[in-house]
Amino acid sequence: MNQILTQYIQNQLVRASQRLHANTIDVQGKKYPQRHIYIKVKKYIDDFIESKSLNRWVVTPGLRGVGKTTAVSQIYFYLTQDKKIKSNNILYVSLDEVVDLSGNLREVLSTFEKILGQSYEQQSDFIFILLDEVQVDPKWASVLKILHEKSKKVFIICTGSSAVELQSNADAERRAIFERLFPMSFLEFQMIRNNTYPIKGLKYSLQQAVYQAPNLHLAFQQLQALNQQVLTYWSKVDELSIAEFLKLGTLPFAMSYADEYQVYQAINRLLEQVIDKDIRALGSFNSETLSKIKPLLFLLADSNGTLAFSTIAKALNIQRPTLNSVFEALEKTELLIRALPQGSSNKRVTKPSKFLFMSPALRLALLSISGLKQTYATQQGALLEDVVALHYYREFVTKHKASLMYDAAEGGADFIVNFIQHRRVVVEVGMGAKDSKQVVRTMDKVNSDYGIVISSNELKVDEENKIICLPIKYFLLM
Repeated sequence: MNQILTQYIQNQLVRASQRLHANTIDVQGKKYPQRHIYIKVKKYIDDFIESKSLNRWVVTPGLRGVGKTTAVSQIYFYLTQDKKIKSNNILYVSLDEVVDLSGNLREVLSTFEKILGQSYEQQSDFIFILLDEVQVDPKWASVLKILHEKSKKVFIICTGSSAVELQSNADAERRAIFERLFPMSFLEFQMIRNNTYPIKGLKYSLQQAVYQAPNLHLAFQQLQALNQQVLTYWSKVDELSIAEFLKLGTLPFAMSYADEYQVYQAINRLLEQVIDKDIRALGSFNSETLSKIKPLLFLLADSNGTLAFSTIAKALNIQRPTLNSVFEALEKTELLIRALPQGSSNKRVTKPSKFLFMSPALRLALLSISGLKQTYATQQGALLEDVVALHYYREFVTKHKASLMYDAAEGGADFIVNFIQHRRVVVEVGMGAKDSKQVVRTMDKVNSDYGIVISSNELKVDEENKIICLPIKYFLLM
């Protein structure tokens, strides 16, 4: 038996409360509010304990830094304090640390079983196993599959930094419940930053009005009917916080630092971890290729996201097939969101994909670290575009309700959202006042149902061109 690993697990059991408590409070010692992922996992646990459901394996993929460990820590205290589960029956480990100790998940579970004093099959008490960064062990899913089948008394929660890798695993996808964790929305940011909670049902009503109304006229009427609720919410929120959200507010850990420079350095360390650990584990990239990923991200941060592959390949001296693989890895680790090009007559053109950052804070940090003389004022349009891409990715793409594309032609719209109900929406984004020329141009080509211009303009409808002008204040509540 690996004595070092045994000692590590014993220490985890003894010190879990002290260690995980630090993940649940801010620098002033105030408890972080629970995000939506906490509520969902809590419900699975309640149903498991009350024998209402057979679901007892939850997988939570998400970018490093989005709050997976905080959510798992909050669940730990829910188990010990609310459900009165004995702490010795709850094991929390990060497989990052286990691998550093030359161990693996199979050894962790075997050691914990010995410490429990009974096999998993013989357990009469509920056992909870909380695992962070499972993707670093390539056999994680097959090992947990065996445990899942061994005992109905064991509940498993595992997180990972590679959404595609986790969700495409055959051993897990047929047995586990997947609950992805994304960078924070504006509503979550306000909840955690300022203790301002959303108005119940408003997000759903806004989405229904914008995306599901039978026609443009009814969509506008529904949005007008929601105006008072929107005003009520914003009466409790400082408009200046929009800038803070776009700069840093999508990443929960950013709020624990005293100044922006410290946050950028922390994000830089996060990126290095993703490259050195997550991407290294995903593909067969040599050290030379891995060393070029950060410069690639610098290029993307300083562009509109549509640099030609040939331009990038030449700038970084990297072969096209390798570059393709690198972009796939950046998507898998959820650093980037890809929007495919779509040309006229609904035919994809031979143009590059458009890449947005999963969090605008990543873009701004890269620009700061690289020393480029960019300011928030010059980049806020790109930052808002990242937030809009995240909205469509979170609410529709990952739920298989829509695909995300863009008009690759010069002067084309920022996004084309193809819903599975055969509805197509063209979207243009801008921080200041924005006209509808690009939306109209793209709508004519792709036969869309209607267009949306997200900007600082007031709420209005252009029925002749079938366009809704949606204020940023409305969009951020969706």
